[in-house]
Amino acid sequence: TGHSNAFIGFKAGEKNTTGFSNAFIGQQAGRANLTGKTNVMIGRRAGFASATGDDNVFIGHLAGQTSNGGSSNTYLGSGADGMASLVNASAIGANAMVMQDSALILGNSAKVGIGTGTPDADLHLIGSGHIEGDLWIEGGGLKDGTGSLGTSGQVLTSDGVNVVWASGGAGSTGPT
Repeated sequence: TGHSNAFIGFKAGEKNTTGFSNAFIGQQAGRANLTGKTNVMIGRRAGFASATGDDNVFIGHLAGQTSNGGSSNTYLGSGADGMASLVNASAIGANAMVMQDSALILGNSAKVGIGTGTPDADLHLIGSGHIEGDLWIEGGGLKDGTGSLGTSGQVLTSDGVNVVWASGGAGSTGPT
């Protein structure tokens, strides 16, 4: 039978059979758990349907409520959840939903700020960035330091201080 569990709240961990080292806190938190181990589920109905998953952390009212069979997932926020049987998936923010393994979802239609508390775009970075690999831009355009999209045939160039649009193409070496 299960051992080393802490279940606090009405029907928390109610169906546990052999699961161990779990902490379920809140009304019906981890209620369906049968064999899952080393899970943390905090909040009303957090991890409600999770019967067999291991190493999950669900914190918030209804967090991870439909998750079942997945492992090593993190759902933080009221209603944060993911598809059943995911592995290494994270959803952070109210009603954030992750749909595939090894993915991180930040918010539900939320703007993400890195280095800023007031993001003005879906992703707003203050500071430096580093991309190792391909950069894929679809459905939009590149803008220079003034916010200009440039015109057809122009390329973005650097003068060592600013990024500006320049005429040209192959072999272009700077602004014209």
